[in-house]
Amino acid sequence: TRNTMPIILPLILKYLRSSGDDPSRLGACRLLNTIVRSLDTALCQYVRYLIPVVMSMMIDPLKQCADLSASTFSRLVRVAPLVQTESKSTETLPALLSDGWNESCSVKVIDHLILGKPLPQYKMPKEIDDVIRGKGVILRQYQIDGIAWLLFLKSLKLNGCLCDEMGLGKTIQAL
Repeated sequence: TRNTMPIILPLILKYLRSSGDDPSRLGACRLLNTIVRSLDTALCQYVRYLIPVVMSMMIDPLKQCADLSASTFSRLVRVAPLVQTESKSTETLPALLSDGWNESCSVKVIDHLILGKPLPQYKMPKEIDDVIRGKGVILRQYQIDGIAWLLFLKSLKLNGCLCDEMGLGKTIQAL
């Protein structure tokens, strides 16, 4: 595992990103699913990099890829609590990050979605804050938290929505 994963994962990630090549993407989804099923806890050091990738693949336009990614995700989530987010695998990090995923994104996924830690506090950009305050709008903390959630999903290249009671300010959060 230690010797082969740094070689094979960048290749799999490359094919997962090939949006115009359905057969290659599907093959990469199948291979990744097989690897995750087979290696289980031996994958711990790679889980924090794989979860965001697999999450984004769960909305793949090719239903088979989306279904395989959902299955892969469910297996990764079972192993994720065993992951030490502070540990760094310097040997594998460069190869995996070359695919465009960054460590901060991966750590956020593990910390927030798996370990239940809160999202980092969101600070409204001054230009936006000035405009909305100039219009007399003051965001409540739960609205700022909603913006942080949407930005978190965006950083993972995921879609999402805000759902709550009527009249609590979802429109202003989205804008």
